[in-house]
Amino acid sequence: PGLTGIPDITVSQYKGVAYARNFPDGKRIYRSVSPFGDLQVYASSYMHFAPGLSDNAAFGMPEVPANTYVGMYRDGDGPEGIMRNLAPAEQVYFRYLPMHYPYVIKEKPKTFVVQFGGGISTQAALNAGSTSVTVA
Repeated sequence: PGLTGIPDITVSQYKGVAYARNFPDGKRIYRSVSPFGDLQVYASSYMHFAPGLSDNAAFGMPEVPANTYVGMYRDGDGPEGIMRNLAPAEQVYFRYLPMHYPYVIKEKPKTFVVQFGGGISTQAALNAGSTSVTVA
């Protein structure tokens, strides 16, 4: 933009990434701009994702794992949670997510994941003992 005279493209203050930038400890840890879009990943202790986390987790877990997720933003939209690898003592967390329930019914299945997103479903499948995971 500087040499061409084209103004910088700015992201609306109402997009998700604008909020991540304003977290007190928010830090951009990755950025890639390509014809596919602007991909940014932010880390912050304020990032919390627990899709459908059971209220029983508060009673059954000694403590919810800290700094479990980073947020991925595509063209300013998001976040999609990307989960870090949990320590063995923290993996009980998966048992309180609804995506764990199918693995209670069937042990060691072959799993097919649609809408990969940040990979939480894949990690839950592997943690529950899936023999293979196919992602589409």
